[in-house]
Amino acid sequence: MAIEVKLPDLGEGVDSAEVINVMVEVGDSIQAEQSILEIETDKASVEVPSSDAGKVSKIHVDVGDTVSTGETILTLEAASGSDTDKEESTDEPESKDRQAPAETPEQPEQESKGEAEDEEAAPDEAEQDEAETEASAESKPQHEQAELEAEPEETDANKQPPTDKAGASATMPSVSTADTDIAASPRVRKLARQLGVDLRRVKGTSGGGRITEDDLYAAIRDHNIGDGLSGEPTALQSTEQPAKADQAEGQDADAWGPIRRERISKVRATIARKMHESWTTIPHVTHFDEADITELDEFRQERKGDLGKDVKLTLMPFVVRAVAEALKQHSKVNASLDLDGGEIIYHDYVSIGIAVDTDRGLVVPVLRHVAGKGIAQLAKEINDLAARTRDGDFSVEDLRGGTFTISNQGAVGGAYATPIINYPESAILLLGRGGPQPRVHDGEIEQRLIMPLSFSYDHRLIDGANAGRFVNTLKDLLQYPGKLLLSL
Repeated sequence: MAIEVKLPDLGEGVDSAEVINVMVEVGDSIQAEQSILEIETDKASVEVPSSDAGKVSKIHVDVGDTVSTGETILTLEAASGSDTDKEESTDEPESKDRQAPAETPEQPEQESKGEAEDEEAAPDEAEQDEAETEASAESKPQHEQAELEAEPEETDANKQPPTDKAGASATMPSVSTADTDIAASPRVRKLARQLGVDLRRVKGTSGGGRITEDDLYAAIRDHNIGDGLSGEPTALQSTEQPAKADQAEGQDADAWGPIRRERISKVRATIARKMHESWTTIPHVTHFDEADITELDEFRQERKGDLGKDVKLTLMPFVVRAVAEALKQHSKVNASLDLDGGEIIYHDYVSIGIAVDTDRGLVVPVLRHVAGKGIAQLAKEINDLAARTRDGDFSVEDLRGGTFTISNQGAVGGAYATPIINYPESAILLLGRGGPQPRVHDGEIEQRLIMPLSFSYDHRLIDGANAGRFVNTLKDLLQYPGKLLLSL
């Protein structure tokens, strides 16, 4: 009877694949679950197992072909003998077990005669082997019993891998009885061993619950994002006790070594909640640019002694002043989106949050109504606000009411990043570390002081063109400090 082997379900969203290797030939006798094809999808390369056992009579695909789910890839001739016949053959003497079945013409007569002579010469040995074979067969799955009962000699028309006395392939690693109940190809099993994945804890998504390579990687991803926090062992977690070689007495440990646990602080819990709310609510887009602050920094260096020893004149007051002026010119960047009320809320004031790095985490106190303030006043307020924040001398009200946020990463290094918007604001500016860079200035290559800018905005409210215009205005104010001072 002809049996058609079809391409099984490859997983969600995968309808076809390219054949990169045909692992059988016409005339080969194959077992169910034996790998017959290697295919490549847009996600991974996987081996396709045969759904049935039999002799390959026709191969319908070739290397390079694209095959679809449900398409016939092989035609098999049904394996000779029924399951009932195979079960009855286990009760017959060893001499019949070792002889080729009558329906297998490939079996040479010489082998049968040689085996008969061996049995006559050593009947006790044969009886002992028969007892061992029957005992082994009882503990093995049915398809392994069939291998024990009738093992044809390797010929050109029947290419089987070398086998040992137990009838299993000598080139394949041994697996436990429990593992053989899992629907997975040899390649997937090998990959699972290499990755340390327990197949018994992996849910197969392919046809009949078959485990694919994608299922293994999904199990790893689930473990890495914290599925193991439920208390139930994940596919990558051993049910055995963790090694405690490096664990001090009384110290906690996970499956890989000693750990420390620290109760999350209220500040960190607030940061985590706000970041999650912002990232899951706002579609972020980040605009990267740079500002030439050569003249601005020269001016700052000339005037930094004018404010006295107690006030440090940094670039931040100038940036705050420039941002405030740019926000006045581009009001949408200083607005908030109220989807529940169906409104855009335009703020006619400018209050800017300044991100401050503290021992307890990143805190963003707010400078209020900065649009009408000069550089000197802003410098004093920024110094005072940062000092109080680092000392923990601030209230919840000091963190509220901002319409825009500035974060200065340049203090710790780094050029560009993708800052997260301080919801419900609509934008945030991150300053990178400025440094000398070769640039064309007035038609000549000069060394200029360049400051990286990373501007993230809410794409629901602010279009790319709006963002570009805002950044251009900001760059212009920073590059020409005269414009910045005239805006006061």
